[in-house]
Amino acid sequence: LVPELLDKVDDKKMGFMPAVELSYIKPKNQRLIAVSIDGEQASPSLAQAKRLRELDKEGKLNGDVIDGILSEQKKEDRGVIISTAELEKYFGKEVTPAKMKEQIMSLLDDWKEKQPPELAKAPKKQELDK
Repeated sequence: LVPELLDKVDDKKMGFMPAVELSYIKPKNQRLIAVSIDGEQASPSLAQAKRLRELDKEGKLNGDVIDGILSEQKKEDRGVIISTAELEKYFGKEVTPAKMKEQIMSLLDDWKEKQPPELAKAPKKQELDK
């Protein structure tokens, strides 16, 4: 990895795994990526880094392509993680994760039915399972 990108990893401005992917790219293109990261004020996601690596391998990587990829909107992580310890506070240790999920989804469906109509547009879990 060229020093310009290594500094971004050290400064936590770029993730380790994307940096691993970028390390396989020709140094000249790594420097272009570093400049683009500064210009776009965005570091590549792992998926973007893999695309950059593939394009470099195919000889299709240049400043415009790099800018285009780095300026894309990244998908927001929509996952929610609740630890087992947090859930055991409400369910106890004997309840399985599947039962916990079932109960949580049921409670959310009940809660949603009590909300004003404009908030109750998304389908219920039972409807999603059909």
